[in-house]
Amino acid sequence: MRKILLAALALGLGAAGLAGSALAQSAPPAGAVRPAPPAAGVVVGFNDKTLTVKDAHGMVTTYAVADDARVLRLRKIDPSAIKPGSFVATANVNQPDGSGVSTEFRVFAPALKGLGEGHFPMAGEAPGTMMTNGTVTAEVASTPRGREMDVIYSGIGGQGVRHLVLPANVAIREMSLVDRTQVKAGIAVEVRAARGPDGLLMARAILVGENGQPPAS
Repeated sequence: MRKILLAALALGLGAAGLAGSALAQSAPPAGAVRPAPPAAGVVVGFNDKTLTVKDAHGMVTTYAVADDARVLRLRKIDPSAIKPGSFVATANVNQPDGSGVSTEFRVFAPALKGLGEGHFPMAGEAPGTMMTNGTVTAEVASTPRGREMDVIYSGIGGQGVRHLVLPANVAIREMSLVDRTQVKAGIAVEVRAARGPDGLLMARAILVGENGQPPAS
């Protein structure tokens, strides 16, 4: 599930450039930049301004690369990496006691702290599914339900504290900002792009994994 990532990126990069996010649901006006479907494949070529990707069906797509496009690495990490001060993003389901049980969980590297901060309903998901992006306030406790923590947020949806339960079966991913030199021919990527009024595709975010492997899903 990528919606949590897309929603966070939409807040940081502009919802028009990222398809599928919780904040990019309404149709843009005629002539505006329009979201393009997320795409995955292997890099054929990249020269900092242009990215060419071949998908699993052999289709080749070329993107212009926005000057402010980010290259983001997604990798699996151990739950012990969640500490006080960690900035996290999680899709979570409302519980009767006001807490949330996570269904997807990301830890953002320090350079991305604050991206998409807030607490709000996720469009297109089951009722009671929230997105919470904020800072872990204290030590994470291990309980029979999983790992439990308080996350403070201020942004979309106002200010507050969300008590979260992270079940043991929910994988944790770290998202970090990396240099564009990480994008090379032969590696697997996912591309978040927008299509301009001229029909050209503009890459807004490029997701990479480790050692050329696909981004951790």
